[in-house]
Amino acid sequence: MTENIAIIMIIVFILIFGFVFYSKVRSASIKGKLKEYSELDLVKASQTISSLPELSCSRESLTDVGCINKLKLEAFIELGLQEEYYEYYRELFGKSKVTFNSTFPDDTINIELYNNPFDGINNKDSIFIPINIFDPINDTVNFGYVQITKYTQPLI
Repeated sequence: MTENIAIIMIIVFILIFGFVFYSKVRSASIKGKLKEYSELDLVKASQTISSLPELSCSRESLTDVGCINKLKLEAFIELGLQEEYYEYYRELFGKSKVTFNSTFPDDTINIELYNNPFDGINNKDSIFIPINIFDPINDTVNFGYVQITKYTQPLI
């Protein structure tokens, strides 16, 4: 009788160990997938921002790829994303932060376009996209980058 109980106990311990091992592996797999989807969402947001007609450079009805018009950017900031526009851009950008920075030859441009983080603790991933910032008044082009930071809530 005690041999049967000992065998049943060993089988139960093996089953419990197997279940714990499987749940840990599955949890790691889910975290990996969430990280992958977060990175894909970040790339999607970067493509969306790079192709916004509200900000892109255009000459004679042709748009330049990877170019942001400084005047359009400043006008967009002055718009202030009021209620009627906020929902549209919140749907496009989600929980993220978008910042435009110039680096060469003039590094004075540092504009935060959008910022909508989670309240409290959050994780963040960033991507940097090189762009040209065209100033049509001075007819100059500054080299810079767009920093897109995507916020996600941590898993408990």
